[in-house]
Amino acid sequence: MNIANESSASKEILEAVPRAMRFIRSEMRHFNTIDSESGLTIPQFRILVKLAKGPNTHKEVADWMGITPATLTRMIDTLVLRKLVDRKPSTVDRRQILLQATPLGKSFYDRYRKKVQNKIDQRVKKLTSAEADDLLRGLKVLSKVFNDV
Repeated sequence: MNIANESSASKEILEAVPRAMRFIRSEMRHFNTIDSESGLTIPQFRILVKLAKGPNTHKEVADWMGITPATLTRMIDTLVLRKLVDRKPSTVDRRQILLQATPLGKSFYDRYRKKVQNKIDQRVKKLTSAEADDLLRGLKVLSKVFNDV
């Protein structure tokens, strides 16, 4: 790939990814509004997404979110009260707090992820078969580019 194409690819990423994320956040807010049992903020949902993939320390999640541990504590309190997240001392270092999604938290995450995925599927179905194939190949490459993040 030449320098002009690299610059064009970077520009497309910077244009497309934020629009896609706005759509995803908008759909999450929509489902959050119509589902009275949810009531999670987008940051709380992001925490649940991270923890549904596996346990993390309190500090790891705060750093990943770009917030202070105190701010994270308030968000986690809500998730713990709703039985979506468990909080316990680490078995390796008791000074560390380990956070993980409960089975209910994982189920909650899966349900909302599927709802948003269905909305994205509706948009992808409007593409031609060739465009959908190109999109899938491009997304796989994009994932490879940012695999270490």
